[in-house]
Amino acid sequence: NEVELDGWGQKSFSENLEFLRSTLKAGKYESMPIFFILDDFDLFASRSKRQTLLYNLCDLLQQYTAQLALVGLTTRFDAYDLLEKRIRSRITYRVIVFPLPSKKSIQESVLTELSLKNDRKLPEVKKYNERIKAILESKEVQKILKANSEHVSSLEWFKLLGTLVFSQLSEKEDLPTVRHFLEAAKYLNPDWSMSSVQNCSVVQLAMLVSLSFLEGRSNTVCNFALAFKQYERFYSKSSAGELGQKFPMRMCLEAIIELESMGLVYCGNNSDRLNNLDRRYAHISLNMPPHTLLDYIKNKITCTSWVKQWARQGFLLLE
Repeated sequence: NEVELDGWGQKSFSENLEFLRSTLKAGKYESMPIFFILDDFDLFASRSKRQTLLYNLCDLLQQYTAQLALVGLTTRFDAYDLLEKRIRSRITYRVIVFPLPSKKSIQESVLTELSLKNDRKLPEVKKYNERIKAILESKEVQKILKANSEHVSSLEWFKLLGTLVFSQLSEKEDLPTVRHFLEAAKYLNPDWSMSSVQNCSVVQLAMLVSLSFLEGRSNTVCNFALAFKQYERFYSKSSAGELGQKFPMRMCLEAIIELESMGLVYCGNNSDRLNNLDRRYAHISLNMPPHTLLDYIKNKITCTSWVKQWARQGFLLLE
């Protein structure tokens, strides 16, 4: 049995609720189980102080003989605690926990999404699929998959990653590379990357600010030598060193190595095999948009004031 719904989307909340009540009172659905499924359930719990929608749905569960059930989908374990007491008293609280996908299942899913079917055993398709598999097994992309598998609650993120990878291809670059994956992840990184910034030391933050300014200002290739030079430029312009702290080059280079291990920067292929001299001129790029990083440092983290001041200056210069 279908119910005529034309025009009800433009009605007010109270009118739509009354329509739902009258439909249930009609008795057509007494023998049919009905599920109200609320995706992002925690948003319903925090959107209104009175949580009107949830309260009225709970009333419906108790008032009618129809088989009604309310199912809330959320990634927050404390979603139940967000509910008002009058709502908690009206529902039977049962939790079904679905674990996050493993890194292996994520890799298999992404590989399936990006690979081509090769029913005709074409050598070109075979070569392409082998290349995709090699990229996903590379150390750099493995870092992306591992980091996000701990913080992303849906495989949709990884499918979107694949979409952004292919959107970067052109006539000159018609096959994806590791760099394409890193660029795509830079614009999809969720809050985990920013929470990693919270754990950075002062010298690491100084290097991040310098890299952000260089990368946001131009499309030229960045390296440690340029980043350190920009750090010294920030320092010299900060009221003759009154706003800043002078770190030796060796300490700044170690900070870059640590930032790479944290997944915040990318230092090129086989960076673990480079000596310190080679590292100074090896390619470095941020694993997140520079504007986003500078804005986060100047507004969201607790750190020494001169780091925030440098981030504020860099953000304004990039505007």
